[in-house]
Amino acid sequence: MQKALELAKTLRHDVYNTFYLALAMDHGATALLTTDRDFRTLCRKVDLAYENPVPDEVLRRFEA
Repeated sequence: MQKALELAKTLRHDVYNTFYLALAMDHGATALLTTDRDFRTLCRKVDLAYENPVPDEVLRRFEA
């Protein structure tokens, strides 16, 4: 939890998402698999690969 709070402050993002980043990092993950596009930028900032199994064309339809 401490790592998540530190990441939230550093990345200026909510602790709910940074908790997932901290958990992945603590367990030696190299990527995060999620449909949440907010993680694309967050993963880049902490050197984790961002993997989204939903094609971009489908995601664009949901955003419309």
